[in-house]
Amino acid sequence: MKSLCFLSRRVYTTKKLLSCRASNRSLLTLAIETSCDDTSVAILEKHDDNSAATLHFNSKITSDNRSYRGVWPIAAHESHQRNLAQLVKDALLTLPRQQSTNATFENTVAVTTPHGSDLYQKPDFITVTRGPGMRANLITGIDTAKGLAVAWQVPLLGVNHMQAHALTPRMVSALDAASVIGDQNYDNDPAYPFLSLLVSGGHTMLVHSRQLCDHEILATTSDLAVGDMVDKTARDVLPASVIESASDVMYGRVMEEFAFPDSNPTYGYEPSLTSIAQPPKPTKYGWTIKPPYLSPGPGGLRDFNSEFSYSGIGSQVKRIVEQKPDMDVIERKLLAQETMRVAF
Repeated sequence: MKSLCFLSRRVYTTKKLLSCRASNRSLLTLAIETSCDDTSVAILEKHDDNSAATLHFNSKITSDNRSYRGVWPIAAHESHQRNLAQLVKDALLTLPRQQSTNATFENTVAVTTPHGSDLYQKPDFITVTRGPGMRANLITGIDTAKGLAVAWQVPLLGVNHMQAHALTPRMVSALDAASVIGDQNYDNDPAYPFLSLLVSGGHTMLVHSRQLCDHEILATTSDLAVGDMVDKTARDVLPASVIESASDVMYGRVMEEFAFPDSNPTYGYEPSLTSIAQPPKPTKYGWTIKPPYLSPGPGGLRDFNSEFSYSGIGSQVKRIVEQKPDMDVIERKLLAQETMRVAF
């Protein structure tokens, strides 16, 4: 089993650095995320009276990768460099205002506004994604975060963004708790311990979260993540006209809309009642998509009880399309439906 919280030592160290401030007032952070093609900045405040939180600012700009039909690292990197500073500038204007009677060099930043210069509360620390992700893209966010931390003389907290995904439900609960007035005993959901199935473009993992920085990966992919597989498969399955009309490179979403356009679908799916998947029946077009581990070998499925596998699905779909270059739209829709059914 693998540990998800690679920065547990740093997280606890930062917690100690902030303990003296946490006892006096709420915690305020400016957060930066640049791991892939989204340039994102947020201002988040954790209140001291209960488990509530307030999201003062949350904005992102996604690089345009349509001409590359997928995320192009150089284009994404250039987008981060072009947009991150402006997002930080916009975020500063949403910091809580600082009363002049309480303002000191330690707790206040002066921000230039259209009307002059105003006083705002200084963030208690800067948060930034330190991985996993594209190296050059991560460095853009980390360097900016370091500069802010040095300029304001506040701690810098590097975050594993998969750990952040696992904790997102508790953040949403904290944001909802802000509307609960006078409830001093509110506890964020889900309560520890809990299980999360994290499904993203680059990762697919089952995680057991015991505490804030105590996470265990119970299962992960041995090859491709499901999001990566679906995006790549979509480029093979979707008609060229659908690809060209897409507003972004989230081709998995585009394929889902192509495969299941109706709000009241006529298809059905019944999961297997056993832990061993049954061989699929051929479609009316003669092809099938076999699920992973259909023939697990002499050791059985126990040899793969901590793995997900999706590369085989993509390979099967690619072969089907290559063998039928003149495939019509109706068959492509069925192929897209079967791909999504087997994958999920």
